[in-house]
Amino acid sequence: MIKNERQHLITKAQAKKFKEAIEAFDNKTTDTPPLLAKAQREAMESQLAELKWQLDEYEKLRSGRLRRLKKSSRTFSLKRLLGSCLGGCLANYLPSYLNGIR
Repeated sequence: MIKNERQHLITKAQAKKFKEAIEAFDNKTTDTPPLLAKAQREAMESQLAELKWQLDEYEKLRSGRLRRLKKSSRTFSLKRLLGSCLGGCLANYLPSYLNGIR
């Protein structure tokens, strides 16, 4: 979440870099397996979309079109999913990992 003009400028610059990185990625030929290349590109697109969303929300807030920032249901759901997965996955994994160290 962008909270001030400095963060806004930094986020804007990062979004521009991501856009350029995606263009460079598309123009680059590699021996990377197609499925992996697709996953990498989609990850970059996802990050760029998140940055653009943050920029848009901040600009709406700054212009007065938005009175307060709303939590993105998409972000909230993702955090909840990751939290439950990490909690559950790590809870199941760590005891066996720790037993192997002893």
